[in-house]
Amino acid sequence: MTTTQPVVGAEDDDRSTSSAGRSRPRRVLQAPGPVFLLPASATLLSCLWGIGRRSAWRDEHATWWAASLSFEDLHELTRNVDLAIAPYYVFMHLWVSLFGDSLTALRLPSVLAMAVAGGLVGLLGRRAVGSTQGGLVAGLLFALVPTVARHGQEARPYAFAMTAALLGFLTLLRALERPVPRRWVLYALTVPFMGWSHLVALTVLVAHLAAVLDARRRSDRHVLGAWLIAAGGGLAPVVPLVVLARSQAQQIAWNTPAWNDIAAMPYMLFRSPVATAVVLGGAAVTLVAAFRRRRGSEPDRGPDRGPDSSPDSGPVLDLGLDPGLRTRLTPLALWALAPFLLTVATARWLHLFLDRYLLFTVPAWILLATIGVHRLTARPRVVRRVAAVLVAVIAAFAPFDRNTVTRNTPREPDYHSVALRVLADQRPGDGIAYTHRLKARRALDFELREGPSPRDVFLHDPPQQRADYEAGECPDPHRCAAGYERIWLVAAGRSKDPFSGMGQHKSRLLREEFRTVRTADFANVRLLLLERGP
Repeated sequence: MTTTQPVVGAEDDDRSTSSAGRSRPRRVLQAPGPVFLLPASATLLSCLWGIGRRSAWRDEHATWWAASLSFEDLHELTRNVDLAIAPYYVFMHLWVSLFGDSLTALRLPSVLAMAVAGGLVGLLGRRAVGSTQGGLVAGLLFALVPTVARHGQEARPYAFAMTAALLGFLTLLRALERPVPRRWVLYALTVPFMGWSHLVALTVLVAHLAAVLDARRRSDRHVLGAWLIAAGGGLAPVVPLVVLARSQAQQIAWNTPAWNDIAAMPYMLFRSPVATAVVLGGAAVTLVAAFRRRRGSEPDRGPDRGPDSSPDSGPVLDLGLDPGLRTRLTPLALWALAPFLLTVATARWLHLFLDRYLLFTVPAWILLATIGVHRLTARPRVVRRVAAVLVAVIAAFAPFDRNTVTRNTPREPDYHSVALRVLADQRPGDGIAYTHRLKARRALDFELREGPSPRDVFLHDPPQQRADYEAGECPDPHRCAAGYERIWLVAAGRSKDPFSGMGQHKSRLLREEFRTVRTADFANVRLLLLERGP
């Protein structure tokens, strides 16, 4: 098996001279140093900024509910729903048992995972461009993307999928650089991490296979077998999850994209016009320059191509491993595009085409863009200036884009304000009731979890008993409402009739035996105080 001497890094513009007068690359420290710590710190600060300002939304309420269950109840829940992210729920159960279930505590694991992802983007950026400056540019671009901040402060598994995809790619490159068993074992450990964080992240294995095939073609005929063993061993604990979760695909059957959703996906990955233009524009420069045909002309050597590059060697990307060890751009392009194409092709059956499911492709686009910036000119000083200007432009617009993206969508009810009003004005013996829209019961269970709150009037079967997120409603509304003089009605949605989202019997009971004495309107939800009387 062919191996290469591992290097700690290579600056693309700096060379040193040996005593014999021969030029050779200058080595730099492979320790993470600033290229990891600065992007990680910037991402951490971006995700921590305003972490508790936005109220939780329905998917985060689901995370809280699942994490607060016992392991036995969680097992029963995931047999019916959300099995695909059961490993995340198990982790969050352990986290909540240690650090509590405040909104900040629920979101903090995603913050930390996204900060690690920022540092990993820096490391991959250094390898992709061959310089520390390239790593810093890639890492800072990542930290400034608004969707990174949004999903970095959300109690869902998407930040973990991002980190897993980056770890998988980085450990694969290290294994291809020096294919020894220890490195293949490390790579194998990242594969289940990808599947357990989110099953869609496994589509990045297409890009891994492309990198392995290129390494096999160039130098090592045995590397494919090693990869198959490592990837197969890593997939073994994930396959049962894939098979069992397939039966729950109808849970997200609502997610059937139209053509406008497909066309909007590039923007939705970044949620910023400036960031979208810079990142996708830079990626386009890289792909066009690398894959265009050059017939009858001298090949473009650029900053990434050495003097020994052959016109027939095809487009290559120097990942900073060693001057003699290069890999093609194809893996990065497939990392960016294959998940998009596969989820579109299977949207009718698997319903997995959703921007937050594809968030883990953002680093690939950023790495391609960083390479594109460095291909614009062979002069390092100009490259650094162009990169600094682009980062500065995105940073200038980041606060505006970020404030928009890190707010809940206009359709999301403001249950937090509803809970504050109920807590301020409730009386002993009050009850609370809900319409059937927009998961109001689960949301108020979360918002009212810390103090005495009104009793749920029409609750019959708790969600734990049903092994579901939803509770069973009282079959006899008159019996369940007996003894209540005041009932708070939480009517989610935009209907003019607040009782329209209830069952007919409960609606008639509340209309006939109670009168509305107070109404408060919040975003997409109305709170009514009902008192018994004529």
